[in-house]
Amino acid sequence: MAKDDFEDYLLTKMHRLRHLLIGLSGSLLVLILDAACSVTPSFAAETISFRYGVLQRSLPVQDLQTYAETQEASPELKTFLRSLSDDSQNTVQTALQLRLPLDVVTVDRALRTEYGQKVLSELAQVIERDDDAVVQALRAGLVLGSRSPGGLGVLSFLEAYPSQTITINVPEAINFVQRYEQLLRRAPGVRSGPEGQ
Repeated sequence: MAKDDFEDYLLTKMHRLRHLLIGLSGSLLVLILDAACSVTPSFAAETISFRYGVLQRSLPVQDLQTYAETQEASPELKTFLRSLSDDSQNTVQTALQLRLPLDVVTVDRALRTEYGQKVLSELAQVIERDDDAVVQALRAGLVLGSRSPGGLGVLSFLEAYPSQTITINVPEAINFVQRYEQLLRRAPGVRSGPEGQ
């Protein structure tokens, strides 16, 4: 066997071994998450805080769930919605109703891709945290939220987010949703609206 052939052979084997190790680590993570998810998360987001410049409003996640299901807003949510343009209000409603029928393995694998890392990085700009664990918290919320019977959506993400309060930078959130909304709508199996819940 020539030196070049041996190097090619060795590189091919190393490449396969790398893929095998990545696959095994992903599978192990999914198994651990699956075992951990059989119990309700102890720190699911109960309150969502919206920061819009210097203004900040907090709402129970339950208010958003009710709004998504019935389009009826609590007094606190009505006050918040009045501060948004009609287009932004529609964006909020659309975002609450979007569902992606993805399983834990698919979400975990997608988040490990270069594009998944880019989306996580951009989404990290939307969430404000006091620590540096925003990407890890987002990953956990997305992976665990994909276990929801209705699919992965904003509400299932909030129910799985590993903190009692999540603070959203509203202008960044609207920009993020608008950037990815058309892509999500074109994806097969994406459900929006009351029938998709």
